[in-house]
Parts: sequence; C-alpha cells; structure tokens
Amino acid sequence: MPVILLDTSVLVRERDTGDPYHSLTISCVRRLWQSQCSVCITTQSLIEYWSVATRPAEARGGLGLSPQTAIGDIEHFLNIHEFLEEPPGILQQWLSLVHRHQVRGKQVWDARLVAVMELLGIRHLLTFNKGDFLRYPSIFAWTPLETEEVLETIT
Repeated sequence: MPVILLDTSVLVRERDTGDPYHSLTISCVRRLWQSQCSVCITTQSLIEYWSVATRPAEARGGLGLSPQTAIGDIEHFLNIHEFLEEPPGILQQWLSLVHRHQVRGKQVWDARLVAVMELLGIRHLLTFNKGDFLRYPSIFAWTPLETEEVLETIT
C-alpha cells in the first residue's frame, strides 16, 4: 500500500472551503483513499496548520480561525488521516539535510518534514509547494493536479 504524506498546504486547502483549490484537494484525497493509499499526517503538519489557521485572515495565508475551531480541525484531520509519530533521530537527520543542502530561513521546516519522511521510509509527499522540495532526491513531491499520473506509477 503506497504511503502518502500530506503537506500543510494540502490540509489548509482541505479545510478552507473558500480556497479555489478546495474541491480539487478533496477529490484528490478521496481518490487516494479509493486507490488504497495510506494518507498520512505528522505532528509537524498539524503544528504548521495551527499556525496558518489561527493567523489573522488579513495576514499572508492566515485563515483567522479561533483556537477552538483549529482544535476541532486538527481532531478532524486525526480522525480521517493516519497519524504518524515522529521517529527518534529527527535532529540528526534534519541537521544532515540542512547542512548538505545549505538550507536557510523558513526552508528549515521543509527540511524537517523531509527528515521525518526519510526516517519513516516515506517517499511521496502531496503538496501545493512542489518546488520547495525539489532539492531532496530522497522524496517525490507532487501536486493534486498530478494525482492520476502519479497513481499510475505507484499503484
């Protein structure tokens, strides 16, 4: 069974019914389930979601939700997606990645997600920010628009 990790960008669009990619995201996740894929989330994705969800709507990318609503969203994500615990060794794996790829600034969070993926043996990341992950040959990042094409190669 292929394991697909969801990036925060997917969780945000899964939740935000006003986002132009909401319907595409929902259809994509349903298609993954129909194809017997294990659709997963991690602690980092949920923490990043909280940051976006509770950021003021006027702020870049913020949803302007209350903490209570964000908790409800996270509980919903935990009910519908498989939750993967972060493995030991994350710090060393992350340090290796940021050093090897000369990661700077907020890109450290992408490197951390890749470190989790490497330690868990996960190769596939569904994201709306594919370009942020191109430097990491150990994973394959793809967008919901590429779902059918990717499913042909992994199922």
